[in-house]
Amino acid sequence: METKAYTESGILDLYAMGTLSAEEKVGVECMIAAHPEIQAELELIQNVINSYVGSFEKTQPADVKAKIIGAMDFSVTSSLDITNKRQIHS
Repeated sequence: METKAYTESGILDLYAMGTLSAEEKVGVECMIAAHPEIQAELELIQNVINSYVGSFEKTQPADVKAKIIGAMDFSVTSSLDITNKRQIHS
């Protein structure tokens, strides 16, 4: 298959998204190893995907973690009343 047709087929997009079968992945990896232009196209696709995903990333204010931990109750309580525990003798 011609490399231009291969890169335009959409298989590299599916590979980058992790949706190919194991057999299809091997085929793509063989093409990547044999054709530097396919490797370059895959890297471009991965960069576009990463950029798109990154555009939805939200950075939380630095004090959020401290507020959450401060609001947590780390005291240990037990619902077991050991003062009323009876010993069973056989």
